[in-house]
Amino acid sequence: MRTIGKILPDFTRQVSDKLREYGREYLAVQIPTLELDHWTNDSRTGAVYIYLSGQRPLNGTEEDIIGARHDDCLELADLGGTVLVDIDNFDRLLGIEIVGRKDVPQQLKKVRPPSPF
Repeated sequence: MRTIGKILPDFTRQVSDKLREYGREYLAVQIPTLELDHWTNDSRTGAVYIYLSGQRPLNGTEEDIIGARHDDCLELADLGGTVLVDIDNFDRLLGIEIVGRKDVPQQLKKVRPPSPF
């Protein structure tokens, strides 16, 4: 699989910079190294959701006792559209929702077609 940083270099840089601006360096460093698992596109609303993989593996306690779950959704302002980053309870990036940026789906389609909802 290809990393999101190679598929969407400008967008990835913008998101990483914004996360650093928000004091979330630990999230910013993850973005360029995560892989595109798959993505969906709602052409009616202009919404794209990027599913990421390649996060750090959980240890036995984290996985078996605590369990991973969605924990936070962080909205990043001033990125040319609405950008929401989903984070789990171990501060791992799970996915990115983008609304109103035509450049992102155009670049993603060059690599892989969108998955059905």
